[in-house]
Amino acid sequence: MTSKSQHLSQTRPVAMLGLTYGAILRGNDYENRSRRCPYNLRPDAANWEYVAVNHRGYLYAHQDGEYSFTAPIADNLSLLWLAPNAYSGYTRANANLEATYTPVGSAPLEYKVTLVKGKYYPIRFSWDNSGGAGYYELKIKAPDGTLIVDGTTTISPYLVKFGCRDT
Repeated sequence: MTSKSQHLSQTRPVAMLGLTYGAILRGNDYENRSRRCPYNLRPDAANWEYVAVNHRGYLYAHQDGEYSFTAPIADNLSLLWLAPNAYSGYTRANANLEATYTPVGSAPLEYKVTLVKGKYYPIRFSWDNSGGAGYYELKIKAPDGTLIVDGTTTISPYLVKFGCRDT
């Protein structure tokens, strides 16, 4: 078991390293195990038993105002960092959003923050599964309610690998 300040991706050796093309995706789930298996993982449960996925990039704020980040489902642990802690020094204790085993139908956890139009904000989203099947989802909504990403999104123009200079 990891401590409160650590999570699986910081305590286990890396077995696979690569790029994810597209936005933050829903992980393997119980009902649709063969539907979507990112990162070259097979849909069989053994491949998902102990896995940590660590997304990092930049969120482009295309509007001024309050953005919402929700983790509607998580099995076993989903963590979100936005701004400086997304670069380095990220721990479970300083995550902006933490979701631990939230089955489908549970009340989603939410983090809201005011962002400035034209800026790129570092973002990191980590999902850890520590036994059995697992799943995750992150939803990001703009101030006007526009959905930037959710479990069905495959690409978003507002989530990028590299941040550009502020416009």
